[in-house]
Order: sequence, then C-alpha cells, then structure tokens
Amino acid sequence: LSGAAVTDSIFSLLSGNDPRMKVEMLAVLSARRVASAVPAIVREAANPSTGVRVEAAKALRALATPDDLPTLVGLLVKAKDEQERREWETTVIIIAKKENDPARKVDPILSAYSTTSDRQARTSLLTVLGKVPAPGSLDALRKASKEDGNADVRLTAIRGLSAWPTPDPADDLWEAAQHSAVGTHRAVAL
Repeated sequence: LSGAAVTDSIFSLLSGNDPRMKVEMLAVLSARRVASAVPAIVREAANPSTGVRVEAAKALRALATPDDLPTLVGLLVKAKDEQERREWETTVIIIAKKENDPARKVDPILSAYSTTSDRQARTSLLTVLGKVPAPGSLDALRKASKEDGNADVRLTAIRGLSAWPTPDPADDLWEAAQHSAVGTHRAVAL
C-alpha cells in the first residue's frame, strides 16, 4: 500500500513495545525503501531484543548510505552476541562498498579498530577490512597479522590477507606460513 498515512502507521507500530511487531515493521520499512526511517532504525539497534537488533542491521543494508558508516561501525563494535555481530559485519561491508572514495570507505572502520581493545570487536573489524579492499585495509591487516597480541585477531588478519583480491599480500602470507608459531596461522597463510 502506498501513501504517507501508511508509512505513518508503520512508524507508529514500530514505536510500540512488542519486539515481534518491531521486527516486522523494520522489515516493512526496508522493503518499502523508506530512507527517512534510518534514524528510527538506528534507535532500534539498541533495543534489548536480539531479534530487533538483528532486523535493524538487515534493514539498514537497504536504507543506509556511506554517510552512515561511522554509526554502523559503532553499532558493530557494540554488538552483544555472535549472531548480531555477523549481521552488523555484513551491513558495514555492504554500505562501505557503496562508497567510491577508498579512504572514506575504510576510515571509520580503521578508526574504530585503533580505539577498541575488545577482541571480538577487533576481529569483526578486521573481517570487514578483509572484505572492503582499500589501501588502508591492507595495511591494517598486514600489521595485525604480525603484531596483534591475540592469536584469534592475528588469524582473522591472515584470513583477510588470504582472501585479498590482488597478490599484494603474498609476501606477508609467505612469512606467516614459514614463521608463525601457531599451526593454524601457518596453514591458513599457506
């Protein structure tokens, strides 16, 4: 159904307390491509319900723009569980790939990576950098694969280097395959 009154009704239902209704209304706003809904959807990304937060991440894939990247990266860093984290990773990747400027594409991600010490957040941010090819992404992956103190973070960086679309990280991977103290790191690098 078209019309401003219908959209207003959807927003009204979204503002209620029922998480199931919120999930449905987020999906409807996304399907209707209601760009003005982005602020409301971002607010729902802090909802206590995991289902609502996950649906907010999915809805923003269709509605957010590259200007929203800093907000989306912030939501990724604050993700409360693995399912939600994966959804935010996908959302950030999709929106970052819409940006044409390589620096603007990864600057919010690199900034968050440099300021967070949370292992899961750092791993997620490196996962995103591995799928958003830009010079800054490659530099961050290289550095993390060699210098990060956490083995899981280094493994994520090595995976990002392994999936890089050009042969640029070949020397880094060869070095990890030969010299890493962790067998999994050597195997993935090889």
